[in-house]
Formats: sequence, structure tokens, C-alpha cells
Amino acid sequence: IFLYSRGLPQEEWYSYFHFFQRTGEDLNFWSNAPTQQWLWFLPVLFLFQILYLLLAKVKLFSITISLKTAIVLTFFIGLIYSLFFSYLDLKGWYYSALIDFEKERLLIYFMVFLLGSLCFKLKVFDTNIRNKKHLIIINIILTLGITIFTIVAMNLFFNIVYPDRNYFIISREVDILSYYASLLLSMLSFLYILLDLFKLKFDKVNKFWNFFNKNSYQVYIIHMIIIGLIALLLMNIPVAIFIKFPVLVITSFILSNLIVHLYKRFLM
Repeated sequence: IFLYSRGLPQEEWYSYFHFFQRTGEDLNFWSNAPTQQWLWFLPVLFLFQILYLLLAKVKLFSITISLKTAIVLTFFIGLIYSLFFSYLDLKGWYYSALIDFEKERLLIYFMVFLLGSLCFKLKVFDTNIRNKKHLIIINIILTLGITIFTIVAMNLFFNIVYPDRNYFIISREVDILSYYASLLLSMLSFLYILLDLFKLKFDKVNKFWNFFNKNSYQVYIIHMIIIGLIALLLMNIPVAIFIKFPVLVITSFILSNLIVHLYKRFLM
């Protein structure tokens, strides 16, 4: 759709599936070695579940640890891990037929996975009590984290685009340290705020939520296909983009849920 809408050359349809690989050409180009794209995290989650099972078998999770300690460990281990990969210049994506992931972030994702498991064990999600003081502090940390990350990330990005520029706000080492530290702080802050928001606003049970909750996983799997098909139909219609976009979103949402609902009702 991206190529078609811009009049760019098309590949054969089968070249867009991750199992296809054009032998003997530059595999850095996506069309030569397609990946799993937005579903990359599903095999990674499956891998985490297998690792979690193995760690549970050796009684690793019998160790008592507080949530605060776990968060601090997640931050510092994640920071050391990221800096290690950056120092050795091992950053970037690992691609294979079975699994795709960013090498400098894999351990961080797994530690957040373990953090979620610990929260479940400690019954963090079983209470609706809000700590407004913590929420205010976390929002301040998030604001500072995102600001620092944006400034440093943009500067590092321009160094990549223009290699001769080689400009750093403080120094290469401090900038990279600030980049990963602010990234991790922002991630952990976002998690806290989103969990607080969902517990406050979305921890409800009714027919509306139950219906969409049952369909959510299947809708996630097919929604990009539905969006693509509707986008193709809308592309040549002479209507302003600010009208097309909400039409695309609403129509895709309704149609995706309708397809899943009909499939479950008549084919399952």
C-alpha cells in the first residue's frame, strides 16, 4: 500500500512474507529479507514464557524481593545491558524465520515481563487505591525523562544522518548514558501512569466491554489487513485527509470486530 500510493515499483506479493528471502542480494533491504513486522513481539513473548517456566522449575522465583527493589534492578540492569551493547556496537535488529527482536532491548523487555509477574504475585492489580503523591512525582519524572530523551535522541540522530557533524551536547559517553537512562525512566513512568489510568477508568464490567474484550486478540491479528483494504478504497476518493482518517479508523474498528464476531458465531 505504501509503494502503491506513491507510484513506486511493486514486488511480487509473496516477497512480503517473512519466510521469503531473495538469495544473493543485499539483505539489509526489507524487500530482500522481509520480517514479521508489527507481530514481532508474539514469538518473543512465547520465548519469555518458556524461559519463565524453566526459571520456575529451578525455584528461582522462591526468592523474596520487594517491588521497589525489582524496579531499581530493572532500571540499572537495563541501563548496563544497553550501554554494553552500545559500546560493542551490537545495536540493531536480529532477524530470523522464527523470531525478530532488537538486540539492545531484549533483556529489558524480559525484565519488564518479570516485573509484571511480580506485580501479579504481590497482588498490585487487586486494589484500586491511588497514591496521588506518587502519581505527581512519576509525572514529573516522565516529563523530564521524555524531554531529555527527545533532545539527546534527536542530536544523536542528526549525527547518524550527517556523519561529519559529530556533535554531542556534553560528550559521546554522557549523551549515550543520558539517552538510555531517560529512555528507561520514561518507560517505567509510562507503565505506572498507564496502569493507574486503566485501573481508574477501564476496570469496569459491562456488556460493551465484554464483547470487545472477547474479540480483542483476533482483531489485533487481522486489523492491519482490514485497514489496508479500506485505505486502498479511500485513497482515490477526492475527500480531505482529516475526513478520510476518522472514516478509516471507525470503519476498520467496526469491520474487524464484525468479522471476528461472525467467525466465532458461525465457524468456530
